[in-house]
Amino acid sequence: MQVDEATVQRIARLARIKVTGEEAKALETELSGILDWVKQLDEGDTSKVEPMTRVVPIALKKRKDEVSDGE
Repeated sequence: MQVDEATVQRIARLARIKVTGEEAKALETELSGILDWVKQLDEGDTSKVEPMTRVVPIALKKRKDEVSDGE
């Protein structure tokens, strides 16, 4: 995906970051490369991969649900 200078300026404005024209030119290439890399990740087949919240599967500790004054 190709990012143009107007898109870089819009992203910078939304992020509330001041970007000069020269910096925007450099960021065009950088952001385009990042989006191309993300597009490559989309090519992998993840249909048999379960969603997960962390790398190591652990069970959360459970506690009794007791009403207290909050101390």
